[in-house]
Amino acid sequence: MREKIDTAKYISIPYENKGRTFNGADCWGLMRLIFLHEYGIQLLSFTNEYEDASEGARIKEVVRYGKSLVKYKEKESPEYGDLVIFNMRGNPCHVGMYIGNNKVIHVLRGTNSVCERLTSIRLKGRVEGYYEITEKGRSTSL
Repeated sequence: MREKIDTAKYISIPYENKGRTFNGADCWGLMRLIFLHEYGIQLLSFTNEYEDASEGARIKEVVRYGKSLVKYKEKESPEYGDLVIFNMRGNPCHVGMYIGNNKVIHVLRGTNSVCERLTSIRLKGRVEGYYEITEKGRSTSL
């Protein structure tokens, strides 16, 4: 379990395709911000791996590719700070971070980043899996 953070500074970040900053982020960009600023872990960017974050099949391959580059441990149930991969349009192509109490922080196209229950209308039944990023596997690659 990771140390709990103040999620307030990550709420209301606007969605931006391939965004990797507080001025705009896609779902992976938001995870990169949180892991870098809160835990000192620089996750790979993957901005050159896809044109648009809505490309479900391509993002699925990036997720698979990313899993081979990022050291992680798949889990049966989430703990604070674990990544949650979601199936959208039949593909595992969305990610959020579990923040306890059955909630994740994430951002979707057309919205600002939010904390949302896993049982919400948008997320219910879409969990592909829970993943703990291990310190040992951190990467300084961009």
